Amino acid sequence: MLDHLSHVLPVLLSDVDEHAHINFLAIPVAAIASFVLGGLWYAPFLFGKPWAARAWAHTGGKPTGGMAKAMIVHFFSDLAMAVGLTVLIASALTDRLPFDSEVASGAATGALVWLAFLGPLIASFCAYNGRGIVLWLIDSGYRLGSLAVMGAILGGWHG
Repeated sequence: MLDHLSHVLPVLLSDVDEHAHINFLAIPVAAIASFVLGGLWYAPFLFGKPWAARAWAHTGGKPTGGMAKAMIVHFFSDLAMAVGLTVLIASALTDRLPFDSEVASGAATGALVWLAFLGPLIASFCAYNGRGIVLWLIDSGYRLGSLAVMGAILGGWHG
């Protein structure tokens, strides 16, 4: 399976306009920005307290798998999303968006990815796991913001 996966990115990038430039430094920068936004979003002074009270209600208010492991997985998930957004932003899709700047087009692409994939996916997860609307709003709100921020960074640096 890994052999097949190693061929996916080159195939996707082969359809990218030959004049589009991918700034590979922007990918980890976008992932770090998303990770930092998550740290702020889930901090006690923003949404951390209501999120923890609901997300960990079944465990007595404590995480079950360890925060260090969760944060490592979170960062690599952000990195994977930044790679995917880079492919979308470097494609013709963003050239067709009605914005004057690549930053705005990148942010809109991130928001579109949230609208089409992450928002509904998180909604389904919350519905099946009894997590409720508040957790959906907090979690999907973070992902909307993080994808828009990553998209803005990747869009602004892709040209």
